[in-house]
Amino acid sequence: MTKICCTCKRMQPLSDFNKSKHVKGGYARRCKECRRTERRRAVTLRTREYHRNWHLRSYYGINAEEYDRILIAQKGRCAICGKEPGKFRFRVDHDHACCPGEKSCGNCIRGLLCMSCNLALERIDNIPDWSERARRYLLKKFVSPENGQPELEG
Repeated sequence: MTKICCTCKRMQPLSDFNKSKHVKGGYARRCKECRRTERRRAVTLRTREYHRNWHLRSYYGINAEEYDRILIAQKGRCAICGKEPGKFRFRVDHDHACCPGEKSCGNCIRGLLCMSCNLALERIDNIPDWSERARRYLLKKFVSPENGQPELEG
């Protein structure tokens, strides 16, 4: 005996379907493989969303709705450079003077930043005179690869 799965539309033997008291004929409408695939997809989505909420709550004292509200207030762009999010979500920036370390109380959140701006702020905060040293570096003459001598700019 065979049956057609309502999801993949393939004709399969009844052994590929779970028994069910709730369906006429005594077998589930979806085959075991389609049911397993759907369950995995649903669990993966729930797990990903759960982890995101857990991370925002435990590290920054906010939930996903508050993160989204901040993002909407920033018009969906980085608070510093105005770039739209790429492959990764924006980082939550908080005042380290209020809450040193990675975790925040939730009251000192300044905004959402792209990875580049977040790393730049981290360097400015953690390395004395970093911005001044970076400026001086950019003004230096280039070193020639052939003789190791500085080349003139321009």
